[in-house]
Amino acid sequence: MRELGTESALLRRVWAVWRGLPRRGDLPRRADFSPTLLAPEDLRYILLVEVIDGGRDFAYRLVGTGVVQAVGKEFTGLKLSEHLDEHEVPELFADYRRAVQQRTPTLFQGGMLRFDKDWMAYERLSLPLVDDGGRVSVLLGAADFGPIDPPAGGRPLG
Repeated sequence: MRELGTESALLRRVWAVWRGLPRRGDLPRRADFSPTLLAPEDLRYILLVEVIDGGRDFAYRLVGTGVVQAVGKEFTGLKLSEHLDEHEVPELFADYRRAVQQRTPTLFQGGMLRFDKDWMAYERLSLPLVDDGGRVSVLLGAADFGPIDPPAGGRPLG
């Protein structure tokens, strides 16, 4: 991913930190990432997502307060599989699995229909981090939120 494809300054800053981390092969190691590398104003919009069993499931280990506020729900500690009945969860699974299996960053641009906020747009960046064995063990995520101008609703932006 040479170009990020977003106008979000937040996502560009997080992406730059990820790109600057030391690599183990093709990806940065989880052990080399620390939230202290990020700008203080960006920490509110960060997620750390544990990869379970190679991508069969995902658990939210850290969810920034800005994400919780925008979503209207605290989900630190929850597994994605526990919410299969919610809108957009299959697409979220697919996005996370693509980041794990293809060992590449993913960028989602869309709405917040899943949280009954179809008037709110968001962009989500998922960045893979590897363990000492070279397996993708964590996704560093960042989310940026904003209003959707009608009639876009909850449809993907791009």
